[in-house]
Amino acid sequence: MGWKYGAIVALIDILKAVVPMLFFKLVFQTTFTELFIVGFSVIIGHIFPLPLKFKGGKGIASFVGMCLVLDIRLGFFMAIAIILITVIFNYIFIASITVYVLLPIILILTNQSKVSIILSLILMVIGIIKHHSNIISLRSGKEVGLRAVLKKNKK
Repeated sequence: MGWKYGAIVALIDILKAVVPMLFFKLVFQTTFTELFIVGFSVIIGHIFPLPLKFKGGKGIASFVGMCLVLDIRLGFFMAIAIILITVIFNYIFIASITVYVLLPIILILTNQSKVSIILSLILMVIGIIKHHSNIISLRSGKEVGLRAVLKKNKK
């Protein structure tokens, strides 16, 4: 449907995490770990939505939203990483997997709670599994890259 609709959907998915996390942060004065649990729950709900028989998205936009609320620097870092890695390697799924892997490392390096680290590892595993079909498509030459999509949209 084009990049404009994609941008709107991405913004909605980001806000899916931002809105409830900000609510909890402002109303309940939550800790980092408690906020992480809220964000984790939003991402899991996005990936495995009950009304859609557990067949949802891959959670990466909601993941960025979660990171933005946890620490604005973390959120911007993840968003920039996604953009740069996608441009360099031509595939957004490579960027998505990369940031899913980076989060537990960052949490360990910044001495965050064991709960946050464990939940980030769970997100990492789920994120990799959800992108398995993209890996298979890339290996078989069927995965469409960013440049091909942009080239197609110019026509």
